[in-house]
Amino acid sequence: MNTERTQRLNAINDLIAFIVETDKERHNPTLGTKEEEKLIYSKFIFADNGLLYYIDSYTKVRMRPLNHYSWRGFSEGGTMRELVTQFGKFIMSGKQGFLNDYKEIWGWEYENTMKVRQKAFDVGFIRTVDYPYKRWGELND
Repeated sequence: MNTERTQRLNAINDLIAFIVETDKERHNPTLGTKEEEKLIYSKFIFADNGLLYYIDSYTKVRMRPLNHYSWRGFSEGGTMRELVTQFGKFIMSGKQGFLNDYKEIWGWEYENTMKVRQKAFDVGFIRTVDYPYKRWGELND
């Protein structure tokens, strides 16, 4: 298995865990699920044949994130589906992505948005931690 891909997979799984932990106070945390007050994280794995799979935290369905036809069992919305696709591209090729974060990420508070941006920057997923908006969606100059 490609060591760089494995490192990126581990980094993205760490980022997903961070996102879930940051959002754990909601009934359904982003990219995670609560079962009997225990947090379950979505994650990426490599199968024995080297193919990349995403495992949904809620449905437990294993799907190929780079095959757009196979999203049955994905429990999040379209914004998260695009993010999972970007995560998959990053794992496989190193291509950086973005967090789909116009205004505050996914309805989050500004402070949590910045925590997630910093973590995504630290793992190499985004180019800059800079946020193009001030609080509540005002553009920075």
